[in-house]
Amino acid sequence: MSASIELDGVGKRYGAFTAVREVRLTIAAGEFLTLLGPSGCGKTTLLRMIAGFEAPTTGRILLGGEDITGIPPHRRPVNQVFQGYALFPHLSVRGNVAFGLRMRGVPPAELGRRVDDALALVSLEGLGERFPHELSGGQRQRVAVARAVVCRPQVLLLDEPFSALDAKLRQAMRAELQALQRRLGMTFVLVTHDQDEALALSDRIAVVNAGALEQVGPPREIYHRPATDFVADFVGHANLLPAERIGGSAGRIAVRLAGGLELDVPAERWPAGRGATRAVVRPEQVVLRPWRGEERPAGRALVTAVEFRGDREHLQVALREGGGLTLTAVHPGGEGDAADFAVGAEVAIGIPADHLWFLPGG
Repeated sequence: MSASIELDGVGKRYGAFTAVREVRLTIAAGEFLTLLGPSGCGKTTLLRMIAGFEAPTTGRILLGGEDITGIPPHRRPVNQVFQGYALFPHLSVRGNVAFGLRMRGVPPAELGRRVDDALALVSLEGLGERFPHELSGGQRQRVAVARAVVCRPQVLLLDEPFSALDAKLRQAMRAELQALQRRLGMTFVLVTHDQDEALALSDRIAVVNAGALEQVGPPREIYHRPATDFVADFVGHANLLPAERIGGSAGRIAVRLAGGLELDVPAERWPAGRGATRAVVRPEQVVLRPWRGEERPAGRALVTAVEFRGDREHLQVALREGGGLTLTAVHPGGEGDAADFAVGAEVAIGIPADHLWFLPGG
C-alpha cells in the first residue's frame, strides 16, 4: 500500500527565480513526513512536483525505486487532499468519494463496497446522500480525505488541509488524520506552516527555507536540537543568546551567556572547536522567581511585558547586564503571585544548564 519517495537533486526555477534548490530527501515507505516552512518557501512547489502538477527543472523523483519524473499525475499512484477541499458541489458525499473509482472503471459492486469502507474510515457513515453545502467544514474535510484514500494510492499528499478550520476542530482533525495514517500504513506527506501541527503529527519534519532544506529529523530533535538560527526561531520560540566558552573540566564546559549568566554545561552539547556560539534557550526553560535582594542568582532582570494566556503567562524580561537584551519566559498563570511578575517587577533568572543547546554554526 505504501512506497518510499526519493527526491534526487530536485529543483524548480521560474525564469530567474529559484523556487526549490536541488533538494535531496528520502521519505520512507509508511512514514508521515511534514514539509514545514513559511509562506513562499517552496514547500508547496515540492509537493506539486511529487504529485506531478509541476515538472522539476533539475533532478529526479523516484517512487518505490521507479523514476516517475516524467509520468503525468493521473498515472502516478499518488493522491492529494487540497487546501480548499475541491469537492464537486453537484455530487453527493458518495458521488464525490466514488468519482475517482468511476473514472478507473471499477465495477459497481466493488465501487459501493470501497466507498462504504472509505466513509467508515473517516466516520461519515450515514451521510453519503448529503451534499457538500449541507456539511460542516470538518465533515467536508473528511470527504476530501475519503475521496483521496478510496483509490488506494501508495502516497497521500496533504496541502495545508486544516487551514480553513477553527482551532478546536483543527486539533480534533489532526488526531483523526494521525490515527488514519497509522491504520492505513500509507506514506503521508503534509505541507504546513503550523509548527504545532508538524510537531504533533510527524514521524519526521523537513524544515524548508528559501527553497532549501534547513534540517530534517524527528520532531523532538528539530525542537530541542535545531541546526540553524532559522530552525530554532521558526519551530516554536527561541531566545538566542551569545555564548562563550570560559573553561571546563571532567566532561563539563564553563560557559558565559549574554547578561553575565555563567553555567556549567555537558561537554557533548558544546560545538567542537568553537570558542563562541549562540545558546538556544526555549521560553519554558527560563526559571523565574521574585528578586529578594539578598539572593545571588544566575541573572537579574526587569519584567517589561506580560501576556496572560489562562494556564500560563508569557513574560518579556530585560536583563540588567544584558545591554538591552530581552528574553521571553513562560510562567504559570497563578493569581497569587501576579504582583511578583507584573510589569516593572524585578525577577531572578535561572536556566537549567543540562537542557541548553548550542548552535553548531555559531
